[in-house]
Order: sequence, then C-alpha cells, then structure tokens
Amino acid sequence: MTVTDDTIAQCNAVTFASGQATSELMREFGKKIGFQETIDYPRFAENEAKGLNFFLVHGSIPDANKLRLIRALRSHPDVMRRFAPVVCLLSGGPRHQVVPLVEMGFDEVLFLVDSVDSMRAKLNAQLNHRLMYVQTSKYFGPDRRRIELVDRNDPRRKYGGSEFRRIMVVRNPTSGIETLEAL
Repeated sequence: MTVTDDTIAQCNAVTFASGQATSELMREFGKKIGFQETIDYPRFAENEAKGLNFFLVHGSIPDANKLRLIRALRSHPDVMRRFAPVVCLLSGGPRHQVVPLVEMGFDEVLFLVDSVDSMRAKLNAQLNHRLMYVQTSKYFGPDRRRIELVDRNDPRRKYGGSEFRRIMVVRNPTSGIETLEAL
C-alpha cells in the first residue's frame, strides 16, 4: 500500500445516488478507491461518520438537486462539513461537462471510466495542502477561476467587482479541516 492509499484510507465517503443500482455503484467505487468507509447519505444522516468525509455525488442526480445539496453543505455550521471535499462522479461522456459542475461549487469532477490511480490522485489533491475558497453573495466554494483559460491579469479573473472573502482551507485526515481567511 502506498502513502497515497493510506491518506484516502483515513477518510470516509458519503454518497448521494439517484437509485439503488447507482448507490451500489458508488459503494463499489468507494471500495476501489480505498476509503475507510463508504456509506449512503441516509445512513450517514442517522449516525454521522467521524473524521474527514468526502461527499460523492453521482452525476445522474438533476443539476437543481446537486446545486441545492452543495448549498446545504457549504452553509452547514460544522467546518468539517462546510469545507469537506464535494466530488461529482460522471459515468462518462464529453469532458466539457466539468466546467458547469465546477461553477456549481464541486471541488472535483471524476469520470468513472478513468483509471483508479488517476481518480485516487485527484482525490488526494484535495488533502494536506492549502486550497483557496471564495465566498461571494452568489457563490461559496473552491476558487473556480482555476478552470478559466485566460491570462492571470485578465479582468474576467477578478470576482466581478463584487464583495468577496478568500478562505484558505487545509484538509488533513488526522487533524481535520483548518481554515484561515486570506487577505
């Protein structure tokens, strides 16, 4: 087992699926990736898993429901839920689907047709280093400017002139989630 495997093995996966078959697919995905435990949201809601939880949302859930879910997580009073990694899983399809999902506030979008090692690496990128979150009147989530293919100084990369907060987030499976408002 590699260090990467150990890191994910210290985290749980909480899944949101649109039906029994999709729910089973999500549990199998969690086992392949190597999460400590993979549980469906209804079971999580009854007895919340302790530790660092990844929230995994299947792409077949309607977009309005995905957005509602992200907003509920990002407004939760517990830092461990508000800043937890929220990941969308897509069965396949065109890669251009990623941009709207990142704009919704997902931390990462994975395609289930990709290799397990590739998906595990993307999930591990959510851990043990600083990530910037942005909060505006209409958005709260990871800094989505990372997906824009424009120059760093382009005016489109400036939060649209709105009031905003930048928050640095570090997620560590053993110590939890730390936040610091950035200047």
